[in-house]
Amino acid sequence: MKQVFVQISKKIKVQNMILTLVITGLSFSFIGCNKKSGEPFDIPTSFQEQKSQFYDSDIQDNMIIMVGETKHYSLTFAKDGFSNDEIESIKVKIAGSLNQIYKKTKEFPKDNIDVYVFPDSKFQGFNSNENKVFCSASDIESGDYWYQLVQSYFGVSNPCISLGLTGYINDKEYDRDILKTYFSKEENIELLHLFGPRFMKDWNEKEDYEMAEMTAISLTKFTIQEKGIEKLTDIDETVKNAWLKEIGSPFTYRENDIKYNNFQYAQSENHVKIFTDDARYNIDKTEFFNTAKQIENLVVTQIKWKKELKEYIQIYAPEYYNSHDFDMTIPYILKKRNSSEEHNNANNNIITVLNVDDTVFHELGHIFFPSPLQFGNMKSDGIADYASLILCPYDRRREWYSNIILEDRNHDKYLPYGESVKLYYEGYCKKDNYSNSEINIEYLIDALAIATLKKEYFSELYPFSKSINDVYKIESDIEGNELTYIQSCSFISYLCKGYSFDTVLSYCTTSNTCEEVFQKGYEELKHEWLDYLER
Repeated sequence: MKQVFVQISKKIKVQNMILTLVITGLSFSFIGCNKKSGEPFDIPTSFQEQKSQFYDSDIQDNMIIMVGETKHYSLTFAKDGFSNDEIESIKVKIAGSLNQIYKKTKEFPKDNIDVYVFPDSKFQGFNSNENKVFCSASDIESGDYWYQLVQSYFGVSNPCISLGLTGYINDKEYDRDILKTYFSKEENIELLHLFGPRFMKDWNEKEDYEMAEMTAISLTKFTIQEKGIEKLTDIDETVKNAWLKEIGSPFTYRENDIKYNNFQYAQSENHVKIFTDDARYNIDKTEFFNTAKQIENLVVTQIKWKKELKEYIQIYAPEYYNSHDFDMTIPYILKKRNSSEEHNNANNNIITVLNVDDTVFHELGHIFFPSPLQFGNMKSDGIADYASLILCPYDRRREWYSNIILEDRNHDKYLPYGESVKLYYEGYCKKDNYSNSEINIEYLIDALAIATLKKEYFSELYPFSKSINDVYKIESDIEGNELTYIQSCSFISYLCKGYSFDTVLSYCTTSNTCEEVFQKGYEELKHEWLDYLER
């Protein structure tokens, strides 16, 4: 009997060993089925429950998520947001896409990629962030996730490169003849500056975006074939001109004065973030601000404007220049006005603009020439307008004011009053025939100031009518707050003619009174200014 039990025990142990080997074999077989032979990206098989911590959205923050990790990437789903079949389909698509990128480029991702997939109802439009990809179920279905995946895979933020690589990897076709025709027009060569938003769908008309996409794909393919994929991070003038020649364009590309190479971008629906050496832009699409060309013009003009103003201050107010930091990074927020109480401002050195972008330069004036006085005072707004209208006039602001006396049809409501301004202006400049480019903006500001002081019919016309106290809805006895923006600009301009710029800044950027700085009281100086305007 004992021998029988021993035999049975041995038989059971052997069977258990066989069963273990079979189970282990099945397990290895299952894992092996996750990828084809030679493909480096597995499908994650084990998922752990966690709480999300993205801090970008009330809905998505602290969401229960399921995280699966494997070599080179992780894949995360919102728990209870998808059926098992949907999860399996997404897992296969993501792994397949990553393997396709590797197959086409023979490059591994710079860092491990984290892919997050949310149901549409819980997706608020994250920006891709370095090696993180945020997408919705609809993005997976439509294929829109590809762009973000490629962007994170190669660690590039320029939309031109991401768009071009996405098309190149997926063998997307483009029409060479259309490219030749487009770049046979000299005005279109500027697209090769490769400014990010010019390659974003939300910020361009359909035809413009299609041309940008074809350009990105063709230029990317050419660069990889001629120079190698590593050259994509620095597509220089030589490469661009070789590409233009290859597609048959008769023109030569010249590098822009402003280098875009080190700009960083992030985007979500109708929103873009741009990071430059001296600025951080957060831009919402609004009725006032909705095209890539507007964004490019703002960024380029801001860089040039600051450079020009800094040079002026260094020459004409060296003491002030040496005691202030003009190289600070300035955040900009361009967004929709949510209430009538919101105003453009430069609070805490953050510029917030709620309408047209030309007011940015007035707000920049506040940052360059900060005031210790309460919010809303003649000295602060006067010097800010003086900087943005007279010292370094922004073209569009100059044109807007100039058209008041040139009788532009966009200014119909000002036409009856433009005649009064025109009479003063022509008296100052001693001529009655001039074009927009010939307008002396300093004379024009003086003409607007005296005309608005003299004529009652300006009382209904903002920005010419409201005093600084009225604009800020305050009751202040600060000297000069009875003046309007334009009048205060003219007054500060008058002071700059009689005193050094450094001296005027010691008045505008401190709590010092006129008496303390100029040895004359405000009323005396105001009377002298009014006499000057009557010249």
